[in-house]
Amino acid sequence: MVVVVAAAIAVPLAMSADDDQATETTAAQTTSTAVSTTTASTTGSSTTISSSSSTSIPTSTTTAPGAPGDSTGEWVEMDLAGVPSPAWAVCVSDQALIADVETGDGYALYAYLFDPGMAVELPIDASEFYGEDIDELLAVWWEGDYDEDLGRYYNEHIYAFRLPDGPKVEVAAREGMSYPRVAGDWITWVEGEPWEENPDEYWLLHVYGVRIDPDGTPLGEPVELVSSATAFALGDSVWTYDLSPTHLAWEQAAPVDVFDAGSYTMDLSTMRPLVVGNEVWRPSLGDGNVVYYQDGLKIADLVTRRVREIDPLGDFPTAARTFVAYFRSAAETDGGSSYEIVARGYNGNHEQVLGRQYDPPWLSPLIAASDNRVAFAVDGVPHMFEWQGR
Repeated sequence: MVVVVAAAIAVPLAMSADDDQATETTAAQTTSTAVSTTTASTTGSSTTISSSSSTSIPTSTTTAPGAPGDSTGEWVEMDLAGVPSPAWAVCVSDQALIADVETGDGYALYAYLFDPGMAVELPIDASEFYGEDIDELLAVWWEGDYDEDLGRYYNEHIYAFRLPDGPKVEVAAREGMSYPRVAGDWITWVEGEPWEENPDEYWLLHVYGVRIDPDGTPLGEPVELVSSATAFALGDSVWTYDLSPTHLAWEQAAPVDVFDAGSYTMDLSTMRPLVVGNEVWRPSLGDGNVVYYQDGLKIADLVTRRVREIDPLGDFPTAARTFVAYFRSAAETDGGSSYEIVARGYNGNHEQVLGRQYDPPWLSPLIAASDNRVAFAVDGVPHMFEWQGR
């Protein structure tokens, strides 16, 4: 699931693609312990995805029978009566949904398992938490305590928890961590500080990752996957990164080291960055594809590098295996500007508007998606749709 990071650590997170010339790119990998740090560099030639020959996705083409969100069928809203509310953010897999729920004395994190249809409160021990994510039945989140006198967090941890009853596993315990993601056998997170070259306007972000076993237990020390991502630190700026079982994607707000501004992906098997594009933003990964914003919503195949347009009015995508969920600007009403919540297949065989909201997407949680489900929260009400083919 893609994540948008807000100005709390720096800014929100996103993804994208386009460039005319391949560049030489170096990815630094850092292995860390509490005592010492060693660094090794891996250098490879990055490749550029060109959008000069992009085509629009047609309204109807031939696709595999029953492809979720891209065949004959429809998205059907499911009953979430078992999920406590109000819920202000959700993430979803095909097995469970996680909801950030407001309670009488603060907030709590709940998981709702579709089979057998029960809600479980996740064990938060600190005073605050955020950045929850889920892959199948493995949930991850950040938690920590806040020192008001010093104006900073302490006792910070990233935990993994296999639903429904654990164990609760410590993935990392470091200062300044945020926004964990989980996919396949990886858990990643972000660390950052004001960029010394321009600390008033930018943060310098580092993406760390660690391989895990099925319960989320780390199989080694964390590796620094991205050493120098930059993010705007002012206003309503957002910064995006995403994780799939095979790739990482992130934005670069300003040039630093060998990276120009734009969006990048990294094959986790080779650690080689791929330039998606210099005018590309808010990338999201889905089964060998990257979906991004570049004067509208586009999709690029990471193998063939073929680029197609999905929706000229779409933005803030969350990519799944055969479809993408995203926000689309709608006509203004008496209530002001609004945004449709849309699910559309990559081959254009199915498009469906699932909801509408008035809050701008850069100030609200992103849509969640798995292979067969889409979930989101509007005004504290959680919604989930399941694909039902015909």
